[in-house]
Amino acid sequence: MRFFLIQALLFIAVFSGYGKEGLVINYSVSLSQVNRAKNGDIRLDTLQNNQVSLFLLDSTFYVTRGSQRTCYNFQREKIYFLNLSENTYDETSLYAEIDYRQAELLDRVKLRAFLNKKNIENQVGSIFQLESFFGIRIKKAAPPDLKQKNKSHEIDFFMNKEKVSAVNFSEESISGFENMFKKFLLYETQIHPSIIQKIIAEGKIPKDLSFHFFNKGKEYQASYTLKGIKRKANLLELNQGQFLFAYQTKDALITALNKVYAFVNNNTIQFKNREECIQKFNSAFKKKNYTNAFLILMEQNLSNNAQFPQQFKQIESNGEKEKNFREFIAALAPAKDQTALKENIHTLEQLKKKKKITKSYLLDAFLANLYKQINERETALQLFSNVVNHNPYITSLYSDLGNLFIEQHSMRLAWKCYEIALKIAPGHPVSKKIMERKKFLKSNFPEFFL
Repeated sequence: MRFFLIQALLFIAVFSGYGKEGLVINYSVSLSQVNRAKNGDIRLDTLQNNQVSLFLLDSTFYVTRGSQRTCYNFQREKIYFLNLSENTYDETSLYAEIDYRQAELLDRVKLRAFLNKKNIENQVGSIFQLESFFGIRIKKAAPPDLKQKNKSHEIDFFMNKEKVSAVNFSEESISGFENMFKKFLLYETQIHPSIIQKIIAEGKIPKDLSFHFFNKGKEYQASYTLKGIKRKANLLELNQGQFLFAYQTKDALITALNKVYAFVNNNTIQFKNREECIQKFNSAFKKKNYTNAFLILMEQNLSNNAQFPQQFKQIESNGEKEKNFREFIAALAPAKDQTALKENIHTLEQLKKKKKITKSYLLDAFLANLYKQINERETALQLFSNVVNHNPYITSLYSDLGNLFIEQHSMRLAWKCYEIALKIAPGHPVSKKIMERKKFLKSNFPEFFL
C-alpha cells in the first residue's frame, strides 16, 4: 500500500476496564520556586496552582490537570496524552519514558563527576537529588543519610538535616490500589523512590504531601492537599468516548511517522510475495541494470528479512563487470576515515541523479546513515523522511531512525519508530534487537512496569 493511501482519520479508543470500579483522589497542587538568601532566609515564589484528579484502577491510572489528561496503561505498556478540549491524543511507550530517565540520569551523573573533578561549582545536584528527580536509585539500598521523624499520622524526611519531604496521612485506606498509587508517585512526582516506598508502606492516602526537588540548579517545592475521595467510581464517569489520534504537526517527518504508527497499529502489513520480487529482479538483471536489481532485493530484505542467496550471488558474479555498480557497492562498505566517508556520500549522491535508478529513495536510506556519521543529523532526517514517504514499511528504516532520535534524546519519537518496526515485521533482526532493549529496561527498572 502506497503511503498516500494512509490518509483516513483514525478514531481509536485507548481505554479499557469500563466495567471495573476504581478510586478517585482529588488534590489541589501548588508549585513554588525556593529561593535561599545568604542569611539563611527562605522565600517561596509560587509558580502555579492547579487541581489534580487521580483515577486509580488495577493496572491503569489517569491524571487530569485542566484540559490535559494522561493515561498510564500498564497492560498495554503505553502512556496516552489526551487533550480534552480538542478530543485528540498522542501516545508513547512506557519504555520511552524509562529510556529517557536512565539516559538523562547517567549523563547528569557523568557531568557531576566532571564538575567535581575540575573543581567547578556543581549545578547538577547531589546523587540524592538526581535520584529523586528521575525516580531511579543508582544504588538499590536506601540512602544512608536519609532520616525520618515519625509523628501521629505524619512522617518528615530529612537528608543532611534538610527536610526534603513531609507526609500527613488521612484515615482513608489505599488498600487495593497501592501499586497504581505507587506508580503515580514514581511517574508524576519527584519524590525519592525510598520515600515513596515508605509512603506506600503506611497503607493510607496522604492528606498533605510536600517535597523538594532540584532541576538544572534550581530548587522547587511541590505541595499536594487532599480535597476529596470517591470510592467505587467507574471509568465511564470520565466521559472518555473516543479520541482522534493527533498526528498533524508542523514537522513533516513527525506527521508521517504518526500516520504510519496509527496505521500499523490497526492493520496487518502485507508484503509482496517472494516470487514477484524475484521476477522484478530477473527483469532488471537481464537488462544488466545491476544496481536496480540489487535495490529490488534489498528493499524486500530490509522490509521483512526475505533472503535471496542465489540472486545476490548472481549479482556478485556479474555486477563486478559494471563500473557504476562496483562504485555503488564500494560506497556501502564501512569507510576508513572521514575523507572516505565523504567520498562514499558523493558517490551515492551522483548515483541518485541517474534516471535509470528506479528506487533512488533507497539510496536516501543509505545516505541518511552516512550523513549521521558526519553529524549532519538534519540532512539525515530529511533523507529518512523521503524514504518514509515512498515506502513506509521498510522495517530497518525505523530502527535506524529510532537510533538517530535516541542520539538526540528524543525518546518518545525513537520508541514510536521502534514500535512501528515491531508492528511491521516482529521477526526481523532489528525487531529482535528492539525486544532485547525492552527486556533490558524491564529487568533493570521493574518498578516502572507491572
